[in-house]
Amino acid sequence: MESTFFLAQFGYCLSTSIKKNKFMQVINHCKGLPASFENMNYGVVVHRNFTILDADEGYLKYLGFTCREELQKLTSLLDLIHPSDHQQAQENYRKLMTGELAPSVQIFQNLTANHDLNTVMTLEHIIDFDGEKALQVTVIDISEHVENQKRLLETEERYKELVEGSLQAMLVHDNFKPVFCNQAYAELIGLNSIDEVFQLDSILSLIPIEDQENAIQEYTDLIEGKIESTKYDARGYNSSGDTIWVDVFGKRIRWDGKAVVQVSFMDITEQHLLREQIRFRATYDGLTKVLNRTSISEQAENLIKLSNASKTSLACLLLDIDDFKWINDTYGHGCGDKVLVEFTQFCQKSLRGSDLFGRWGGEEFLIILPDTTADNAMRLANRIRENTANLVINIKGHKEPIHFTVSMGLALLCPNEKNLQSLVSKADKGLYVAKGSGKNQVIYHSD
Repeated sequence: MESTFFLAQFGYCLSTSIKKNKFMQVINHCKGLPASFENMNYGVVVHRNFTILDADEGYLKYLGFTCREELQKLTSLLDLIHPSDHQQAQENYRKLMTGELAPSVQIFQNLTANHDLNTVMTLEHIIDFDGEKALQVTVIDISEHVENQKRLLETEERYKELVEGSLQAMLVHDNFKPVFCNQAYAELIGLNSIDEVFQLDSILSLIPIEDQENAIQEYTDLIEGKIESTKYDARGYNSSGDTIWVDVFGKRIRWDGKAVVQVSFMDITEQHLLREQIRFRATYDGLTKVLNRTSISEQAENLIKLSNASKTSLACLLLDIDDFKWINDTYGHGCGDKVLVEFTQFCQKSLRGSDLFGRWGGEEFLIILPDTTADNAMRLANRIRENTANLVINIKGHKEPIHFTVSMGLALLCPNEKNLQSLVSKADKGLYVAKGSGKNQVIYHSD
């Protein structure tokens, strides 16, 4: 459409001898074509049934002729049109002269005086020349423009071939509607083919709901040029709803003349799960799956700081399963492990979300109760103790179930206490007394 408007204005300018500065304005407002008048190869030729009648200096210069006489020595204007376009040119001439065809933009392959092949756009007008009808043809060389488009197309094709064969998942989307992807992306999201990807109205459904708003904002920022690119690890879903983890790199590109976003994905699900396993092992006890000693110590130190800053109470319970060695010796270590697991699961049901519970070592466990008075901590401890005594653990191969009890030491954080070590030390003294005075009891050790 822009090219048609341009050529119509171009022909009008030449046929009406419009001033050069006005003509330059017309040219400079036409996108996708040469931006300056001086650099354009254009001209006008007049012919009657392809016999050349006249031509301007621009046409002569463009074709490499030194004068009109040299041009008029040609037997036919068809000598300057590539043979493959002769039939179309002759048919256009006949229809224009008979009124069957209105003037319109045409594309031809032209030959110069040196037999160089150029691509031109033409606009033809019927004029009166020496009292008879003739055809005035405005010609503009668009060879450079066509060549640039060809190189761009070749570049895009090479890009597509490279991406389609890549093992890295690639996606190009227009506001989350897929416009291009490779097979690796289809497989990443659990689909069999690229065609199945294009059937998706949006890939937003593959992004967790809580992350979709950020994804939309990120897309907008890329399109508007507020950010150049994005790179991060993200959680997503495949087409079956299974969770996947991907390394994401996104940037804005031009695709079919429009700004879109290209995203490359690296599947890191296995690496993420491995990291999570390592993190879990570093944080939790392998058998009971509660916090290990290191983790509960670190988190408890933070709670102590918060409690001191807010001047709130904080209680500590140190628990020890009574006669645990006898359980191991009598029933075996496998049964002892089962006792530990069921005991921890039972204890967790009695705790709040803000409480800390972890394995302190062997059959010892630690509970940190923030914002809890000594009385409330004692009530919780006795409830756990009493319910533990009623636990029944059936062991395969043994007729009698296992029953066991737990002893505890209770301590309360004092205003001048700054670390966990002194708090646990007090609770340990209480536990020592509980063990030595009959077990299955809670002893509060206060300063």
